[in-house]
Amino acid sequence: MALALLMSSLLAWHSLRHVSGGHIAADARQNLTIAYNLEVHGIFSQGQDRHELEPSNLREPLPVWVVAAYLRAFDPPEAVSSVLDLASGPNAAFVKQVNALWMFMAVLGCWVLFHALTSSPLGAFVAAGLAYVLMLDLPGMADTLYTELAASALLTWSAWSLIRASRHGRAGDWWLAGAVLGLLALTKGIFLHASVICMGVMALVQLLRDGWGRTGWRAALGVAVPMAIGLAIVVGPWMLRNWVQFGSPHITEGRGGWVLYKRSLLNRMTDEEFHGAMVLYGPSLVLDLARGTRWEVTREDVTLRTGRYRRLNIGGSEFQQSDLEAQRAGRPDLAVTYYRQTSARLVQLRKEHMKRGTPLASVAADHDLQKMAVAQLKQDVGRHLMLTPLMAWRGFWSFPTRLPYQLPMRQATLTRQIEWLNLVAGVSLILMFVLGLWRRNATWVAYSVAPLSMMGLYALVSQGLPRFSMPANPLMLMAFLALALAAWRHCVSSRTRLLPILTKTT
Repeated sequence: MALALLMSSLLAWHSLRHVSGGHIAADARQNLTIAYNLEVHGIFSQGQDRHELEPSNLREPLPVWVVAAYLRAFDPPEAVSSVLDLASGPNAAFVKQVNALWMFMAVLGCWVLFHALTSSPLGAFVAAGLAYVLMLDLPGMADTLYTELAASALLTWSAWSLIRASRHGRAGDWWLAGAVLGLLALTKGIFLHASVICMGVMALVQLLRDGWGRTGWRAALGVAVPMAIGLAIVVGPWMLRNWVQFGSPHITEGRGGWVLYKRSLLNRMTDEEFHGAMVLYGPSLVLDLARGTRWEVTREDVTLRTGRYRRLNIGGSEFQQSDLEAQRAGRPDLAVTYYRQTSARLVQLRKEHMKRGTPLASVAADHDLQKMAVAQLKQDVGRHLMLTPLMAWRGFWSFPTRLPYQLPMRQATLTRQIEWLNLVAGVSLILMFVLGLWRRNATWVAYSVAPLSMMGLYALVSQGLPRFSMPANPLMLMAFLALALAAWRHCVSSRTRLLPILTKTT
């Protein structure tokens, strides 16, 4: 354990080489702004004007609290008069160094989790090292204030706490597992719902092991109730705050409607777009297999105004500028892509609320967007469910294919190898869950239930971006390593048992 602490510290320090003074923008900027207002003005707000700050729940609070505590504990290298002074330059690099804490927790969590899963200290070092090299040691993790790194760290610890509770069966251990899942929910709001799935699945495992009689149900309640209490203690105060401030207990608001509405638009894609999306959302392996067939996707199919899959575009194109103008004008009917149609609709609704003088117009517009999305989903539930595997397919291919190392191979070769690893690792995680249920192996179920719940929910209610699945990448990798180690041990054990028999026979 001492060596694991040392390794985690060194690798966390090593990851800081990615930190730069580059501009903190987009969602990361929102996290920074709220952390600054919390530390300086004592209010969880995304506002820019210190004289007109209003409470907000736009972002999950835990990563923001950590940044705010870091700003309070340490002084930036340059003077700060507003959040703009923290958004770029030496001060931005200073703020991003908070990620060393999350990196330490992520690497140590991988070591502790793999050791709990396999009882192999050496295997734990290998697993944690590979997880760091292949998934964690990336500029996109260390040189930003996005929350994927924090979620990845907490996800490993949630799996460890579930394994610990499933082995000991004490109420305090199940309470701890619920509390860690609560911290995850305060980092990624979707884990509030994923936590409920985890409770149900772990209670089901107890029923499968103890039977469906009174004893089994008592054991199942002994799992679910302490987990629910631990979860409620952690997330309850924040949800109560949001209920008092905004009349809604949701952990975050202002973004969920956009995501769900985008998903409802994706449900409208044609059969041709569906087949193209299977290729477009897949790895380069699939793109190569489709080349020369009617399923081939070319650059022109996506970037030209006459392209077959133009509505699936989320990047550069010949209609990118006109789409941006349609978004700014709040004219979804003039936008080409599903992405800009969604944003344009949100702008349209926000302008309407601002004209009416609605308080928190952005949040109100997002609520309207969510209602519209739910109404559309109810009209064709079958179509929504049919598109869910496509979104799962898109999110499945989440392993980063570009690594910050000089390797003696072409990038195309490295990409192929990582994609194959992504495939076997993802299948291993699913296989571990299925075998765990079939064999009543609570440890394997406890290991895999949280990441699979997260990935499944994202596939069900969102556009399934690969970035959403990134927190599960270390667990996918370690599932493959654990199954490989279990197979090796089984082969060695079988050979050891057969050797005396063969010797006697000879």
